[in-house]
Amino acid sequence: MLNTIKTPDSFIYTVKAPNGDTDTASLNITPTARALDAINDVSDTLSVATLQDTAAWLDSSVGSASWGLLGKSGSGSGTFDVATGTILKGASLVFDVSTLITLGNLNISWAIQENGTVIRNGTVPVANITLGSATVTVNLSGLELDAGTYTLNFTGTNTLAGAATITPRVIGTTVDLDNFETSGTHTVLGNIFDGSDAAGAMDQLNTVNTRLSISGYNGSTATLDAAANTTSATIQGHYGTLQINLDGAYTYTLNNGVAMSSITSKEVFTYQLDDKMGHTDSATLTIDMAPQIVSTNQNDVLIGSAYGDTLIYHLLNGADATGGNGADRWQNFSTVQGDKIDIHELLTGWDHQAATLGNFVQVHTSGANTVISVDRDGAGSAFKSTDLVTLENVQLTLNDLLQNNHLITGG
Repeated sequence: MLNTIKTPDSFIYTVKAPNGDTDTASLNITPTARALDAINDVSDTLSVATLQDTAAWLDSSVGSASWGLLGKSGSGSGTFDVATGTILKGASLVFDVSTLITLGNLNISWAIQENGTVIRNGTVPVANITLGSATVTVNLSGLELDAGTYTLNFTGTNTLAGAATITPRVIGTTVDLDNFETSGTHTVLGNIFDGSDAAGAMDQLNTVNTRLSISGYNGSTATLDAAANTTSATIQGHYGTLQINLDGAYTYTLNNGVAMSSITSKEVFTYQLDDKMGHTDSATLTIDMAPQIVSTNQNDVLIGSAYGDTLIYHLLNGADATGGNGADRWQNFSTVQGDKIDIHELLTGWDHQAATLGNFVQVHTSGANTVISVDRDGAGSAFKSTDLVTLENVQLTLNDLLQNNHLITGG
């Protein structure tokens, strides 16, 4: 090791002139160890896909319909609620029919109402029910129910007399319009020693026995030491896990299902180098992320992360003024963090000239907020300027957004 060298390496050399004269001198080389040095690192950018939070949904309290031994039909009615800030997708009606005799052909007519208006109805047969029960499911394909109260009316009609009871359920999946979460597996690899994450500045480990200690979130720590045969460890972070080796190589894996609104600080790990001779130095590893949020056909509410988030608008419906997207709200848009809005798919026919962009994109303030509107065909007559997204509690101009690439237009 360099720090055990007490005397220089000496070399004697002789110089001889053309006339035969000679002279002798020495070359002394003293290796000097560089000081232990840990350099702050930032990982390669981890692109993060997100989806809105979903949950299975059931309402079995929507009434029932019964009739006696001499009856042939019965009706029932009940209401169900879709909570504020959510929509119900993939809904189905499930009718459970029970009887103690053999029934003939039973038909169930049904209708769903919103504010007194029928939004979907139909009739479904339940054939040859014999001494027991039957279940029939009606898929409400393509129906998305916004927040509100809905009424289900239903009537069972049988060809033969006989007691029966019909009990419906409404099932589906709720989508939380206010909560975007990480989706899928996202990993980033790097090395804290070789300079690849520190603009080429390498950490200096002045002995081969340098010990590496690293800490994460909520007391998660590990120490790697070749002498103790501990050369790899996994440390818990706020939002994922860090697997790291004694040679500095690491893999960070972001957890699935992390809400964007919960990422209120960047993922940072602290590490310390110890040469076991009284010298230590510390640095940090910051995991860089680039969350991407895709707007939907609903009025989404976005609470972004502590990173530079990008809200992306795809062309969902070419005949719609906003391309099929809703009128969204971004509650914590930040130019300091580098947040962006990508609307390039919506600008039909724009010639990518700065002079004409104002025909397609308009930005104005409303109270404390900034409203971004689009006119998808500019000076054309097919569309008109329509609000696309409101940035809450920030006041910006179109020029402000363009100068720092906060608004991506494809120009």
